Amino acid sequence: MTRALLTEREREILAGEATDVKDPQKYRANTRSRVRNRLERLEDDIETLEQYEPELANHLRETICEGTQNEPIHDVLTDIQDEIEELQQIHEQ
Repeated sequence: MTRALLTEREREILAGEATDVKDPQKYRANTRSRVRNRLERLEDDIETLEQYEPELANHLRETICEGTQNEPIHDVLTDIQDEIEELQQIHEQ
């Protein structure tokens, strides 16, 4: 499977399904850090798409919104806010 944001291995680790690592909590923390870094770069990518390829930017928004359509919008926004707060804490360190 091709990676979008997470590799197959990262999905396993974040889901707690990786049983072949010595320190699962440390490995999970490292994985979360890599994903946070990708999310930060994603913001730059979105700005570039908006400026140079607005059709692709709209497609990205639609894809994300469709992927969350089964969740109440409040839950989605809460999850996003939690991620933002985590990123802010990392930058403050």
